Amino acid sequence: HSTKYINISIPEAIHLIRIQNIFVTMLWKYLTYQYGYMGAVKRFDYLIKNYLDTLNRINANVSAQHWEMVDIIVEKTTHSLAIDR
Repeated sequence: HSTKYINISIPEAIHLIRIQNIFVTMLWKYLTYQYGYMGAVKRFDYLIKNYLDTLNRINANVSAQHWEMVDIIVEKTTHSLAIDR
């Protein structure tokens, strides 16, 4: 598994943030129309919590993969040093 970083310019990032803001505004208006203010708050809260939980799981998975790779490197280095003696 390799992590790829996407380089975007400042204007592109600002454009993405504007699109995100439009999407969130539309979502909020839909939720308040469909469920009322309190229902919208509950559903929006659930969506945000679910998203943050997903990010947390992804980060934990990447961290676990990192430490697995570190362990493999340590084992191979130790084995290589033992052979060289």
